[in-house]
Amino acid sequence: MSSKKNVMLNLTRDFRRILTFYPDKLSSPFLSLAGKGIREFKGKIAVDRFYQFCDLNNIYAGETLFLYIKATSGDLKPIITLMDYGNKPIRNANFLGEKPSATLEYFFPQDVNNYTIKISGLRKDGTISTGEYSMLVGVNTPKVLLGRATEMGRAILRKPIPVKIGIKMQQITGVDQKSENFGVVATIVMEWQDSALAFNPETIQDRTKVYSGDSFSRAMSGKGTTWPEFTLYNQQGNRWAQNRIVAVGSDGRAIYLERFSATLQAPDFDFRRFPFDTQQFFIRMDSVLPEWFYAFEELEGYSEVGKELGEEEWLSPNLIRVLPRQRLQEGRSRDSTFVLRPAGTLRSTCSKFSSHSLSL
Repeated sequence: MSSKKNVMLNLTRDFRRILTFYPDKLSSPFLSLAGKGIREFKGKIAVDRFYQFCDLNNIYAGETLFLYIKATSGDLKPIITLMDYGNKPIRNANFLGEKPSATLEYFFPQDVNNYTIKISGLRKDGTISTGEYSMLVGVNTPKVLLGRATEMGRAILRKPIPVKIGIKMQQITGVDQKSENFGVVATIVMEWQDSALAFNPETIQDRTKVYSGDSFSRAMSGKGTTWPEFTLYNQQGNRWAQNRIVAVGSDGRAIYLERFSATLQAPDFDFRRFPFDTQQFFIRMDSVLPEWFYAFEELEGYSEVGKELGEEEWLSPNLIRVLPRQRLQEGRSRDSTFVLRPAGTLRSTCSKFSSHSLSL
């Protein structure tokens, strides 16, 4: 009687321990129900983007991964590869890219994390098959291999973490028409939540950790944890951070604030209508990590253009407009812009957002 109580206690507190000690019990309806999960993942393979990645959440000893993928449009013949945390291939399916569908099965003898599924249309001969696909990924669910399963159970796929971003353009410190660049002082704010950042506070006063300078980046590197690192795509030279603060709550919520000055490239300057010209000033912010790690979104009500920019001949109203993602494909540039016009004329600003980069 006591042994049954012990098993139930272990199951409640740590299901991984049960799977480690009793992998043969996976056939038990009670145990397998606790470890089951099915999720659907859809995507598109194109000539200029002939691969995609799908990250897995932690998988525990004694569990089995089942995968079914099929093309839903085009001539796609999806090649799938299960890769470990170091991007080493573990198992392949449809390796030659000859079939429109494929299945994969893999048993995990030990706990793993940061495993990834790669979906590719690139064949060994260099040709690329393209089209849309639908993929079912399941843990301890063999029926996935039939391609007719529906989503259920635990979340086994790691979705991109949404990161809300806002930028305040506070000063234009100079405009160099010959070099086609401009200087700017601005403040960037990012907000996101990641369970990997959560911690158990010792006291009520310890519920928030505050980092300054590069200490947050060093702390994350020491823990092997990622965070939404970024670059200013059109930056020239260094970005000088006047202040950089990160506050992390015990629930994994984080707020990043940086006030900086930088020189930014503006290759679209056109002075043919000087002194009644209209110029576009770009501040484009790109994620260092791929889009399947973090998805940049607008921080509502934060982004703005300062009323006193420091360059009196350039004026801009305090107006930000967000365009839908599909609009990013229109026009000659995917960058979003501050459009600054000479004093006395109508003025407007515009910002655009995508899942992987944010530009102002």
